[in-house]
Amino acid sequence: MSSSFVLSIIREIYQTGSDHCVSSLLNSAENCINLNSRELDSVHCAALRFTLQHCTAVSLSLLFTSIPKAELESIEPLL
Repeated sequence: MSSSFVLSIIREIYQTGSDHCVSSLLNSAENCINLNSRELDSVHCAALRFTLQHCTAVSLSLLFTSIPKAELESIEPLL
């Protein structure tokens, strides 16, 4: 799945609080969250944290992705 599509999906799941959809997303994406070459803002990072908090195993791809330092520090413990 493209990184823009994945980002849109996790943002929607986060905004609706649909934690039960996280496992369906990950099954569809073969347990891989591709966010390569994206610039993440605070809402994107909150959506990523929400997703990571509601999954048991995931591969996260962040090549060439820009994440604000404060947001990165809040995501790191979830990895």
